Amino acid sequence: MCIFQPRGQNRDRIILNHTLWGDSFVLIYSITDRKSFNSIMNFYQSLCNVKPKPVVILMANKSDLEHKRKVLKSEGTQLAELMKCPLYECSAADGFESITQAFHDLYHEVLKKKKERKYSLSPRPLRSAMGKLFRRNSTKANLLSPDSLV
Repeated sequence: MCIFQPRGQNRDRIILNHTLWGDSFVLIYSITDRKSFNSIMNFYQSLCNVKPKPVVILMANKSDLEHKRKVLKSEGTQLAELMKCPLYECSAADGFESITQAFHDLYHEVLKKKKERKYSLSPRPLRSAMGKLFRRNSTKANLLSPDSLV
């Protein structure tokens, strides 16, 4: 899992260029910082190229600072709908329950996706070849086991 919390153009570019894979990603923006919200879409677009498609959640941080809000909840909801992922508004200052729930849900989504991928009918030439190799070696090991020599 990777957690992206944007903090500057150079850092954004480095992260986008070095994202090769991940089972899940948490994209975080601050409700008090419009720039962090605006940069989320760039991160998401780079994740669209990751195969297999990872599980993504959108997290709006600092929900305890409602009086300093610069990103409306409706804007976060629209972005989450566009990205087809859940939105969690939370605050580390208010405790960890909402954050824990977000990561709990993320964990279960990753497990669900892995099970779906495991049982999918799509071809997997490398996995198939590796499976044959290990099955072949395990058969040879059984032939040379001490039980087979008795």
